[in-house]
Formats: sequence, structure tokens, C-alpha cells
Amino acid sequence: MRTLTLKIHESIFEKVIYLLQIFSKNEVQIIDESATTSKTDFLEHRSSNIRKLNSISLKTKGFVFNREEANAR
Repeated sequence: MRTLTLKIHESIFEKVIYLLQIFSKNEVQIIDESATTSKTDFLEHRSSNIRKLNSISLKTKGFVFNREEANAR
């Protein structure tokens, strides 16, 4: 199966749900039927599903850092 995320205007929401319910549960599954009220809510919902990188370890033993070379880049 594939997953599709839709943002549906309130005026046609019931029609879309009716259309999806025509299909069998093996063909179409409604996973989330929540209303997104604002762009901020949408972004918060999306960011909760993204794994965040907390730290990173770099092995720099034996590497000579040259500030002038770094500034030239």
C-alpha cells in the first residue's frame, strides 16, 4: 500500500470521505482524520514524525586545523 496525505477543504470533506468508504478496507484505510487548523499545527504534526539528530561525533585525531585555509573557503 501507499500513503497519501491530503489537505481537504471543509466544503467537500464529507464527499471525499464518502468516496473513500466505497472501497473495501483492504484497498483503502483512513489512518488519520484530524482537522489541521493552521500552518503551525500542521508543521508541528509533521515535525513530531521526524527523528532529530541530537549529537554527532567526529574523529579529528591527527588532523591539523588551519584557520587561514578555512577562511579562504
